[in-house]
Amino acid sequence: MAGGDRQGGLTLESVEVGAQPLLQAFLDRLGLRALFAQAFAERDARLRLPHADSALLLVRNFTLARHPLYGVPQWAQRFCPARLELDTAQVALVNDDRLGRTLDRLFLLDRRTLLTRVVVRVVEVFGLELARLHNDSTSVTFTGAYRYAPRRRDGRRRLVITHGHNKDHRPDLKQLVWTLTICGDGAVPVHYNVDDGNVTDDRTHVATWTILREFVGRADFLYVADSKLCTRHNMAALHGAGGRFVTVLPRTRREDADFRRRLAEQPVSWQLLWERPALRRRHDPPERFEAVEGMTTAEGYRLVWFRSSEKWKRDEQGRQTAIDRARFELHRLRERVGHRALKTEEAVQAAVDTILDETGARPWLTVALVPRPRHPTSRPAPAARARTPATSA
Repeated sequence: MAGGDRQGGLTLESVEVGAQPLLQAFLDRLGLRALFAQAFAERDARLRLPHADSALLLVRNFTLARHPLYGVPQWAQRFCPARLELDTAQVALVNDDRLGRTLDRLFLLDRRTLLTRVVVRVVEVFGLELARLHNDSTSVTFTGAYRYAPRRRDGRRRLVITHGHNKDHRPDLKQLVWTLTICGDGAVPVHYNVDDGNVTDDRTHVATWTILREFVGRADFLYVADSKLCTRHNMAALHGAGGRFVTVLPRTRREDADFRRRLAEQPVSWQLLWERPALRRRHDPPERFEAVEGMTTAEGYRLVWFRSSEKWKRDEQGRQTAIDRARFELHRLRERVGHRALKTEEAVQAAVDTILDETGARPWLTVALVPRPRHPTSRPAPAARARTPATSA
C-alpha cells in the first residue's frame, strides 16, 4: 500500500499480504472463529483483545511462520490488520504476555471437546473418508527434575513426566508419551492423546480405538498400528467389539520363527502385488512388492507375509554397514591385544563379544582367536668393561 509524497503530508506505508488470503479461506470454511468463541465462552469485559482473536493469530503464525511467542507481535505488524481480522489498535495490543494468557486459558478449557468439534467440521467440510485410520506414538522428552505434582485446582489429574521407553534413545531423560491417529484420506489428524511417561504403547490402543469408534460412528473401520498392537489382549478386545485391524507381527512370536524355518527348507510362491521401474538409475532392477498368505496366528487371525525389493536393499546396506564397523573395531582391538586389560584369552574374547553386540554384526561375522606365534630372540650379553680404580697422587 502506497501513500503520496512528503510535500502533501503523506507517508509511504508498506504491508505484507503473503499467504493470509489462502489461509483465511480454510479458516472461514472450518468456522474456526465460531468454534473458538464457543470454547472461550466466558468473555471477560476487561479484555481489550479477546482470547479468540489471540488464538486465531497463533494459529496463523504456527501455520505460516512458527515464531516463538515473543516474535509473534513483530510478525503480526508486517501484515495488513484486516488480513488478520484485527484492526490497527488490536495489532498494537499483541504481546507475548497476552498470548501467554490465552494459552493458559486454552489449557484450562475442555480441549477434547474443542478438538472433536474441529475434526467433525473438517470431515464434514472436506468429505474425508474414515475407513482407514493409522495410529502411532512418540516420546516428548524433558530435562529437569519434574517431581510429582498434586492434582490441579480444577480436579483433573496432572500428567506424570517420568522415565520410560524413550524413542529418542535418551533413557536418562524423562518424558511424556504422545499418540496421534490420522486418517488414510490425506493423513489428516483425527485424534491425539498424551499419557504419563512410563505408559507403554501396548496399553494405549484399546482406549484409542474405543474413542475412534465413537467418533466414526461404527466399528468396521480399519485400524492400522505397529507391533505394539499385536498382543492377545489388544487384538481380542478389538475383534470382540467388531473391529478390524492391521498390525506387524513381532520377531518374538513363534509364527515368525516357523516361517523363517519354512523359507530355509522349501521355496515359497510369492505373489506379485505391484512392480515399477527403478526411480534412481535406469539399469537397476525394478522395484517389486510381493506377498504370500501363511498360516493363521495362534489366536486364529489372518497372517500375510510381505517382502519388497527396497526393503531388501536397505537390509543389505544395513548388514554391510554393521560388518564394516565390526571389522574396523576388531582391527583396532588387534593392535591393543597384549596391553593392559587384554593380556588373557578371556579378556580378548569378552572384548570381541562387546564389539559384535554393539555393532549388531554377530549373525554375519565369525571371529576366531588365533594364538600369535612368538619368535625367540637372544640379546647379546653386555660387554665387560674394565674399570681402573682411581688413584691419587
